[in-house]
Amino acid sequence: MRTILCHFTILLLAQWCGAQEVGRLFFFGVAYDEAPPEGQTVDHYNYAPDNFSALFRAQSKELFREIRETTLKGKQATKPAVLRTLRSLREEARPGDLVFFYWGTHGATSSGDWGANLPGDGAISGKELKAELGRFPCPAVVAISTCGSGGFIRPDGQTVDLPPNVTAFAACRPRQTTNNELDITLLEALAGFGDADGSGDVSLREVREYVPKRYRMLSPDDTLETLPVLGQGEGGVFRGALTRVTGRHAAAVHDGAWYGATILDQSEKSVKVRYLGWDPFSPRAAFFLPDELVPLQRIDFAGGEPPVEVRWNGTWYPAVILSRAPKNRYRVHYIGYPQSDDETVPEARIRFPFGGLPGIPD
Repeated sequence: MRTILCHFTILLLAQWCGAQEVGRLFFFGVAYDEAPPEGQTVDHYNYAPDNFSALFRAQSKELFREIRETTLKGKQATKPAVLRTLRSLREEARPGDLVFFYWGTHGATSSGDWGANLPGDGAISGKELKAELGRFPCPAVVAISTCGSGGFIRPDGQTVDLPPNVTAFAACRPRQTTNNELDITLLEALAGFGDADGSGDVSLREVREYVPKRYRMLSPDDTLETLPVLGQGEGGVFRGALTRVTGRHAAAVHDGAWYGATILDQSEKSVKVRYLGWDPFSPRAAFFLPDELVPLQRIDFAGGEPPVEVRWNGTWYPAVILSRAPKNRYRVHYIGYPQSDDETVPEARIRFPFGGLPGIPD
């Protein structure tokens, strides 16, 4: 009798697990810049969605039943095409799925709404996009990387105006301009820098926590020229993992500062990296940062003490922690400087550009 009950229980568990089917990830990226530098095509110059597509392919495939990618770049990114794609995705989507919608164009907020210009005669508004997103039967994560993008989330600067199923990241406040800060912080978080609890997966909650903290570290002189705007609708929030940490992310010192990167190749003396949130292919682009062969002395791999910046004479310098000392002090080595410059510094002179250690404030 006990054996029969055991088999019956196993059967019920198997049926229940089968019903809890892992959903699909729909990535939709839009990018349009009508004035690329001479020698660059409009399509090639709009590179940003490709960075997200590549990362999801590499780090989300074990978390979703299927990953589908749709990208509209350059002259393809017309208003009819954008709306048509959203409606097509909505017809396919099911409650267990997730939509990740990236928008990278010029934009601005005026008259209580954010909007963007698209090729042809198609300006599009935040209200139009939110109306489409609100009809999806599943959660949607939206990243708006344009100037004035805070108006997509807070049109009046205060109240969050989002459909219940939407979590949104905007690159700046409604009256601010922006560069590539949102791309950098989102991609770093998803690559693994955002895994604050060390679980090996990056959740939406962890990304929401990482982005504003990392913004504060991107300005070496501590001036916050640009602030992100985050918002969450009042309905269903995506609670699964967005990406799985593969260990292929690292911090690298470039031009006297720490940058988040993915590892392309590695030898005994150096590591080839691609910097997260930057265009590695277009030398005349505004945010060009090519793949680089970085000596091991300028690399900090994930897993040990996190990389730090140390204030010396009013300037932040990249460094690594050599050891802990009593009274919340740290022995540090400055990257690119001789060992004779190593020193023991108090906690007040240290900050963690990619997130702090447990018990240590960011």
